[in-house]
Amino acid sequence: MGSECARSYCLDEIRGLIDPVADDVRCYALPARGFQGRVGRASLPDGIVWTGRQAAIT
Repeated sequence: MGSECARSYCLDEIRGLIDPVADDVRCYALPARGFQGRVGRASLPDGIVWTGRQAAIT
């Protein structure tokens, strides 16, 4: 989760890198615990599942 200031900074930086006629950049707010899915080939070995949650240290 980022601040409004961080979002504005990122978008200002991107404006200097894109072609405003050819490129389309969008920014959407996402829920902190929203759905996380991947499309394409798995990036982790079989049996390893990344939930995005911190590991419990025991």
